[in-house]
Amino acid sequence: MKWPLAASLILLLSRVSGGIEELEHLLTGNILNVSAEDVGRRAILFLGLGGFYAAFHRKFALISMDPEPAVARGMRVRT
Repeated sequence: MKWPLAASLILLLSRVSGGIEELEHLLTGNILNVSAEDVGRRAILFLGLGGFYAAFHRKFALISMDPEPAVARGMRVRT
């Protein structure tokens, strides 16, 4: 539901006077407007995602690459 809205907004901004500049600002952003709190939140999020990946990478790789040994090890595999 968000994609049609985003596409409509881009189309509208491209047609409005001064909309091209606003569209470029929305798409490129400005690193100077990012607060230390925003950076900290994202760092915590990415550390959590990295930890999840590190903890379960071998299981995910085994299940996706070779499901038969995964089943033999007692892992649940959908086929």
